[in-house]
Amino acid sequence: RVTGADLSAKTLTTDGGETISYETLVVATGCGVIKLPASMNGDAERVHYVRNNADALKLCAAMESGATKAVVIGGGYIGLECAASLATRGLKPHVVMMEPHVMGRLFNADIAKQYEALYEQRGATFHRSTSVKTILKDAEGKATGVELADGTVLEADLIVVGVGATAPTAPFDTLERPEGRLGGIKVDGQFRTSADGVFAIGDIAAFPLLLSKELVRMEHVKHARDSATLVGNIIAGKTDATYDYTPYFYSRVFEHKGSERALAWVFYGLQKGEIITIGDLNIGDFKLAAFWIHEGTCVGIMLESGDAAQVSALESAVRSGKSVDIDALKSASSVDQALAMVL
Repeated sequence: RVTGADLSAKTLTTDGGETISYETLVVATGCGVIKLPASMNGDAERVHYVRNNADALKLCAAMESGATKAVVIGGGYIGLECAASLATRGLKPHVVMMEPHVMGRLFNADIAKQYEALYEQRGATFHRSTSVKTILKDAEGKATGVELADGTVLEADLIVVGVGATAPTAPFDTLERPEGRLGGIKVDGQFRTSADGVFAIGDIAAFPLLLSKELVRMEHVKHARDSATLVGNIIAGKTDATYDYTPYFYSRVFEHKGSERALAWVFYGLQKGEIITIGDLNIGDFKLAAFWIHEGTCVGIMLESGDAAQVSALESAVRSGKSVDIDALKSASSVDQALAMVL
């Protein structure tokens, strides 16, 4: 493990005392996971965090080895996907979140309530706009439940915490970092850092997004792969291109054998402007679409249960700059009709 870096001398030191010299260095350390403090018993046995494959396998083993009551802390991406897996196994998870609805960084209330209803039909219970006071544990250090801020106690023998990620920069703290709370390491459009010969890619990189002309970080596997591909080609002398990424997120849950209804949504673009929602997950064709409209153009689209052709056309649609008749879009009688107006 690398524990030190002398960027002027272009050397790294490891925890084994080895010194490694480099000509070109790529920092690809990814994100860390936010853990509840020990004072809240966030380190108790039966409390799970999902940071890597080993964490996921450990969680799956716990789900299938006799757990009977589950609590998920956090209503975001990790929280919802874990809650779906728990519900699939009949554990009827309680989901605790500080926000008034799930996926607060992407969904508005109208979108969220439709997903929440589907989760509730599968046995989930949501505790909105509240926080955790502490995790309860027994004399052996095993978690037995969660106490909420209002004193409510939720019994549990399996707890998943998904309350966000960190962007640790050590041992590269001397590299320039972005201002404010963005975190990570500041890079240019080719992922070059403030130090000669050093690149930073993936979750840790704060890069200029051409689509919005803003400095952003993207915690997503597609960005990790795309940024790695670009930097690899730059180092190999195969390209001098600037990174031009379209923000992209997706989730697929309840796809298990025998499921009455799988959910699969995708999002492309920017979360900017007015949100227009068309469709209903619980009636009709069971499809849902949301459009982010900024200055008369569609800059972001979320689509649930779209067909392959529709999904493949979303990225081009949000980058086209095509003007949209907002009144007509709001009046669309179906998701397919609405999509035809922007694709």
